[in-house]
Amino acid sequence: MKLALLDIDKTVRPGYMSMEFLEYLNKKIVLPQGNYNTQMKLVGLLGQRSISYEQWCTGWGVTWADMLLGMKVDDYLSLAKDFFSEAKKTIYPAAYGIAELLRERNYKTVCLSVGDGVLGDLFIKEVGIEQAFGTFAKVENGIYTGKLATGIHLPGGKMEIAKGLIRSENWEETLGIGDSMADMEFIDLCSLRFAANPSKEMVRAIERKAYASVHLENLTKERAKIVFNYIP
Repeated sequence: MKLALLDIDKTVRPGYMSMEFLEYLNKKIVLPQGNYNTQMKLVGLLGQRSISYEQWCTGWGVTWADMLLGMKVDDYLSLAKDFFSEAKKTIYPAAYGIAELLRERNYKTVCLSVGDGVLGDLFIKEVGIEQAFGTFAKVENGIYTGKLATGIHLPGGKMEIAKGLIRSENWEETLGIGDSMADMEFIDLCSLRFAANPSKEMVRAIERKAYASVHLENLTKERAKIVFNYIP
């Protein structure tokens, strides 16, 4: 058996799905205004490079969980499904081809995404990936508590999960796909390393590393299977 670890946002679809969902929620329901403003402030600071990506993720996770305080899980899932019915149209066709090829090659497929875990679960069901790790809020009696249940949003969060998965079995092969410096934390642990739609920072970082670089945004499902056909 082999293991494949994949990122979602900006790797197999454009943009940050959780932030798009935030805007959707702000139109559909009345979000706590202070919470929404905090999210927007964090995005602004990231854009200005006043905070790091890791600091943004840390702040996003705490603020996201707090936003859900008192909401029913069933209501949230219904909203997530409605949002995803449109959001899934932006998934690159290549994602379906890669997932299909990995299944054919006997890979256990796992998504590692800092984003909302409910959306991550909808994504893997759509694309055909086995498992996803994402950010989840704690639930008591079917109601969100406003606290986090996971730590993937913290610095090194993806790497720690990846380490656990890689150590869990004597894999014949390990493969990692992502677009950013943050993703390199888990990709560097893998024997096969792919930079998909890499950021400028990642392009510079992999110059002297054993990475294959590919742009997925314009690949068809069939073409993606050809591009990745050499993987064992």
